[in-house]
Amino acid sequence: MAAAPDGMVSVLPGLFVGGAESCRSPAALCAAGVVAVLTVDAEEPPAVPGVRAMHVRARDEPGADLLSRLDECAAFLGAARAGGGAALVRW
Repeated sequence: MAAAPDGMVSVLPGLFVGGAESCRSPAALCAAGVVAVLTVDAEEPPAVPGVRAMHVRARDEPGADLLSRLDECAAFLGAARAGGGAALVRW
């Protein structure tokens, strides 16, 4: 896996994962082609100008229900990639 700017890690072409620091620089997101950010966290992060966003409210605990949102998340990420952009899954 290749490292991308600002702590993002490329896991597939057009798909990155990263922590909160990944969204600190809109210029770095743009340079990586990121057009959509999916955040899975208890708190909704601030918006990043020019980037579509989806927030899944979940705590980092064993009983967190993420499966009920999986199809919606996959569609969000897939739409970004199908449109020629990249997506970032931020935790």
